[in-house]
Amino acid sequence: MSKPRKKLAVTESSSPLPATDGTPQWDRWVAAGVVVGLVAVALRVAAARGELWLDEVWSIRLVADVVRTPVDIALRLKHDNNHFLNSLVAYLVGPDGESWQYRWPAVVAGSAAVFLAGWAQRRLGRATALLATVLVGASYLAVHYSSEARGYAYLMCFMMLAFGALDRAEETGRIGWEVLFTASCVLGFLAHTLFLTLYLAVQLWTWFPDGKRTDRTALRRLVVAAIFRTVLPGLFFGWLYWVNLSRMQIGGGNDQPNFQIVLQTLSLAGGGPFVSPGSYASAALTLTVSFLAGWHVFRQSPRRGCFYAAVIVVGPAILLVAAPRNDVYPRYFLGSVLFLYLLWSEWLGSIYERFGARRLWIAALLTAYVLANGVHIWQLIALERGHYREVIALMDRETQSDQVNVALDHPFRHGVLVDYYGDQMKLSKSLQTFPPDSRTEWLLVHDLHVNFTPPESLTQRNGTEYRLVREYPFAGLSGWDLCVYRRQTR
Repeated sequence: MSKPRKKLAVTESSSPLPATDGTPQWDRWVAAGVVVGLVAVALRVAAARGELWLDEVWSIRLVADVVRTPVDIALRLKHDNNHFLNSLVAYLVGPDGESWQYRWPAVVAGSAAVFLAGWAQRRLGRATALLATVLVGASYLAVHYSSEARGYAYLMCFMMLAFGALDRAEETGRIGWEVLFTASCVLGFLAHTLFLTLYLAVQLWTWFPDGKRTDRTALRRLVVAAIFRTVLPGLFFGWLYWVNLSRMQIGGGNDQPNFQIVLQTLSLAGGGPFVSPGSYASAALTLTVSFLAGWHVFRQSPRRGCFYAAVIVVGPAILLVAAPRNDVYPRYFLGSVLFLYLLWSEWLGSIYERFGARRLWIAALLTAYVLANGVHIWQLIALERGHYREVIALMDRETQSDQVNVALDHPFRHGVLVDYYGDQMKLSKSLQTFPPDSRTEWLLVHDLHVNFTPPESLTQRNGTEYRLVREYPFAGLSGWDLCVYRRQTR
């Protein structure tokens, strides 16, 4: 007669799983998590290949122009492209480094977030921990932003570290975990201001009435929590806001309806397409799974359910209202997506632990998720984020005169990258850029839509005719479709 499976209740009062039960079965789970993590690291390393794109180069140039000492990163560089930890890397590397020198710290941080996701969920069961590792490790959004030199990889890393430290502090009551949480908050705010969504959600977690008896020990823990979870991180963010964020210059971007960006984010979170009609179906599936997972967690623990609702939905909504911007992008919801994966892992892990007959469905869903995200990841690895070195080399090689004259359909976007890579390359001719309607031999055109099909020929308002020479597609999110046109001679 087989023994009945144990049911795992996902509540604050659940007895923690031992660090290891000493059985080969547990070792297999750990080994599986390590293998998944190593594959996730390999994906991030592969995705970090290729050229830097606009925002990465822009950050490097801002640091080179403004920062003289590390303190200047907070006190002088007041720009929304200044993600403090990433700017510190740019300062240490200098303005003339290779792309991998700027990106490898982000790859390390993004890879650490994968392992930390499993560690943060470990107390809820082996299945939940492994599922969290797989969901974060195979996520296209997580891979994409873990492989470029910006602040989002560090944001994911310190969000997971803070969440895991919070869980251990609740479990053990040890002050060391509270100190680690505070340190994670400080580093999280330095990674990106979007860390504020987690900080606000933690306040709900900490002060949510859970119906427990109040005694001297409980009051002492509340005082410790007030100091390390609320006051110290809050004071640091207040200082950062006072010296930098309140005077921050907005770099700007393309105006996009919030609905479309939320829809795209929900679709990509599940591995769905960028655009409709497929994005609607993928977003609907993401919402359905999230609702079922949220309802399950809320029934087990209203406190934990409200925390997830706060960090995934309420926090980002408050920030969008408090700091309205028309140029919203999926990366602004990266923290929400990260905790969405943890929410899914709790629900699916509970099903796995309780209902063995449904494990095949979980495996099927997970396989579909990994394959769908894998398509996006493969495109990112294959297409990379830019090809300005190739474009400049092409124009330099094919131009017959002593000067390469190129018109830019967007002088700033193209100009930053043409100047950056043109300065690094040993060109046989001088390179001169012009406004979009100039009569030049070459014309660079860009488009931010995935699956863009460029016209074979263009006629400018001044009557100059151009023919497409080369197109460089992009995978989406970072970069753009880059097209090289050449003037037609009659």
